[in-house]
Order: sequence, then structure tokens, then C-alpha cells
Amino acid sequence: MVADMLTNEGQWNWNYLRRWLPTEILDSIATVPPSAAHYGADTPGWRWSDKREFSVGSAYSVLMGTEAQDRNSKWREVWSLKVPQHVQIFMWLTTHGHHLTNIERTRRHLVVSNRCTLCYSGSEDMDHVLRFCTCARELWNVVIKQEVLSQFYDLPYDDWLRVNLLGSGIMAGLSVDWSMHFSIYFWLLWKQRCCMIFDVDHVDRDSVLAKGQRLISECEVIASSRTTPSTVVHDNAIWEGPEREWIKGNVDAAVNPMDGMVAIEGVFRDESGKWISGFSCYIGRSSTLVAELWAMFDGMRHAWELGVRYLVLETDNKEAALICNASSPTLAQSTLVTAIHEMQQRQWQVRICYVSIEKNRVADKLAAIERSQSMRGTVYTTPLSLVVEFADEDRRQWEEYGRIATDIGQCSR
Repeated sequence: MVADMLTNEGQWNWNYLRRWLPTEILDSIATVPPSAAHYGADTPGWRWSDKREFSVGSAYSVLMGTEAQDRNSKWREVWSLKVPQHVQIFMWLTTHGHHLTNIERTRRHLVVSNRCTLCYSGSEDMDHVLRFCTCARELWNVVIKQEVLSQFYDLPYDDWLRVNLLGSGIMAGLSVDWSMHFSIYFWLLWKQRCCMIFDVDHVDRDSVLAKGQRLISECEVIASSRTTPSTVVHDNAIWEGPEREWIKGNVDAAVNPMDGMVAIEGVFRDESGKWISGFSCYIGRSSTLVAELWAMFDGMRHAWELGVRYLVLETDNKEAALICNASSPTLAQSTLVTAIHEMQQRQWQVRICYVSIEKNRVADKLAAIERSQSMRGTVYTTPLSLVVEFADEDRRQWEEYGRIATDIGQCSR
């Protein structure tokens, strides 16, 4: 019976479910709020879409299998990389398997041996050139953090490529644009390989690491310079304190691209930037959008339990913010969205806003911290050492912004 799956309190009956279902299914169930009578009758929805809405594109992906989805995902990721166009083209060729490695050159009768001509330790395919060749290992052993180094080398090639193209900093312990770093190092490794094989006069004056760091710095400068002056005026890219008596919450979600496991995080501060509370919680396995919606829901729930009655809640996920502020028959079919809207209708005032990642960076940094996988969650009454400098900088910038605004006001009078 369905009732057996729930406790008397209306929560999932994990002791019962564990007797019948494997762990990976339980992890997916964990991100679905249990249904309740006041949520309305169960209604059908398109299961292959986060919004439960049918589309021809999603149907095509389902019919073609995950391969079509992965291919489309890779395509989008490659052309959104913040790298020079020739690096984008190289990555596009890589995802489509169009590089002439020695295995391919042997197949075309261009060479007699498919062995790697740099280390002579194996057949030369792209996986060998860019991950397992001695030249590649010298780079990755420095760049990738030691705790995940074995994972970095053990992942199947396609999964390894996808994880790194998704831009997660989990491999290098970075909260920066890892997809940019990875793609540039990737391209330089291939360029080094080609120069060493085909250019007899080639002399390496710098390591791939040194070349990569210079090119990454240039790309970051170009990316930051693309912000238009009008955008700068409209959004100061600094955290802004709420009105007096209001509390501001910033929430974020971290999805591990290797296994889809999700943790959500949030931080609450007053109008001066003083830390009120923070939280993190493991919620199971889900998509990015569902994870961000859970962060919004748990952020409101945590604020309510703190006694907050005037709340500004910010997220750097525009779609999640729009869903929380909208209503439609389709959205109402989601138990999680219904729970979010019910939470908003309690006896308090809540504003949900989308902000840039710069304004949400404390929650973003908190999301990058590795935590134990506990559904009970953790509450931080004081900021963790790894985010305290960012919280302090937010407060200093907000204080300076206030002083400047006061000076301008006095001058105008």
C-alpha cells in the first residue's frame, strides 16, 4: 500500500523502502517531497522533463536514448566555453572523435604502428594522449587534487570528458571555471604532442602548465571585460544588505557531475552583513533545477525555524527564481513547487530574487566544500573558515558602498 511508504508524520518511511529498493532509487526518491491530500489529486506529467511538460526535443532524446542527450549536451557545453574559438573547435572535434591519433592513422595505413611515439607505453588514442601518456600525467598530477586523482584516471573516457566539460571544480578543488582550465590544458597537450612528432625543430621553452596558466589568465581578463558599462551601473556585483529588520538569505546547490548526488546550502545575514546562520544538507540524486528548487525550499524552511518573518531569498539560478515567483497549472503538478508556494503563503513576507553569482558567492563557496552525505543536515552558527573571508569582504564592500552613497547624497544637497 502507498500508506506503507509514509510515516505517521507524512515523511518517507525509509525503513520500509530500504527493504525493497536499491540505494540509487532511494537517492532519487529522497529529492521528491511525499505527497499529501491537500496538494490535490495526482496528475500525469512528462517524466523526462524537469517541468513535466512535453516537448518534441525531449521525446527525440528519449527515443534516441541517452547517447543523443549526451551528444547534444556536449555540443552545448563546447560552444559555451569561454575560450578562443580554435580551442572550441578542437574540443568539438574531440567530442566527435575526429582527431588523427596513431590508432586512426594506422587504420588508414598512414603509419605502421599505433603505439604512442612519445612514451612508447601503449596504443595512441585520444584517451592515451590526453590522460595516460607520460606527458599528460605530468600535468594532471600537479593540477588535479590528490584526493580525486585515482577517480580522475579511473573514469571511462566519455564520462571523464563529460564531467570535466560540465565545469565542476571537483577535480581540481577550484570554484573557478574549470571547463575553461580543462579545455585549455587539453588543447595544449594535443598541440605539444603534434609539435614533438611532426616539427623536428620544435623546442619546448615552457611547460604545458606555464603556457596554460598564461592563456587562462588572458581568457579570464577577456571574459570579465565583456561586461557592459550599463550592466555595471545596474548591478554593482557586490552583496547588498537588506532593509532594516529584514534578513537576507543566499542559497545554492551543488550537483556532483560524476554521480548526480546533491547537497544544498544557504547563509543568512542581516542588513549590516552580520552572519546569522548557515546550513547544508544532503538531499539525494536529482537534476540541477530540482536541486536549486530544494535549496529555495530548505532556505525558507530554515529561515522560518530561525524566527525570521521578513526574508529576502536570493539565488543565482534564474529559472528557479522564476518558478518560485510564478504559478501555472503545470507547475502546480509538482509537489516540490507546491510546497514552495505553500511556504511562501505563511504569515510572513518573503521576496525571492535572482542575482549574479558574484552576489551569491558565499553560498557558492559553501557549496564547493565537501561534506559528509547526511540527510540530517548541518547548521553553522558561525561562518566556516573557508568562507569567512568572502563573508567579511561582502560586509566591507557593503559598508563602503553605503559610505559612498551617503557622500553622494550630501554632495547633491
